Amino acid sequence: MRNMEQARPKADQADKDQVNCDDVIENARYKKDQYACDQRDQRLNHDNVKCHRQIPERRQFVGEDLTGGCLCGEVRYRITAVPVEAQYCHCRMCQRAHGAPVIAWLTVPLDAFVVTAGNPVAYRSSAKAFRHFCGSCGTPLTWRETDNPRLVDVSIGSLDNPEAVAPTMHVWTDSRIAWFETADHLPRYPTNDRPKTVS
Repeated sequence: MRNMEQARPKADQADKDQVNCDDVIENARYKKDQYACDQRDQRLNHDNVKCHRQIPERRQFVGEDLTGGCLCGEVRYRITAVPVEAQYCHCRMCQRAHGAPVIAWLTVPLDAFVVTAGNPVAYRSSAKAFRHFCGSCGTPLTWRETDNPRLVDVSIGSLDNPEAVAPTMHVWTDSRIAWFETADHLPRYPTNDRPKTVS
């Protein structure tokens, strides 16, 4: 028994050198406070906004479709147009539908979104919208308005290459879970009210 006790590894300097979680959290709170004034004072200054909804790096999509699908592979889709916006949504509906603190969405014209395999199941999550997901593995895939939808939101996490589209804003931050914070300086909107797409 003594030999077994001696064989157990002991804490070394490498353990002590690891990042202290409390320090990371405190640093994130400090940074949040440090630039909170900019976010709160300027996020709704529409005169100072050229376009929060336009995706940067548009050149990366030229001549290249985006593809994605669910976890089990039964549902596959293709996007044939440049996204008109990408955002983090903190609303309670998305949090519950995805089981996550925040959801990253991209938005494209409905006619540019094509299901190439499988048949997503529709769930009417509210009077306003349908959410579609894989009926086999449950992966949430899209959100679209109930009446006369022109656009569809697609979960960025379901893309084959989710790094291809980066969110440019946060919406519904009034519903942000207190223990969740992102270390970015993107515009933040308490609700879904934000500058409209520049035509």
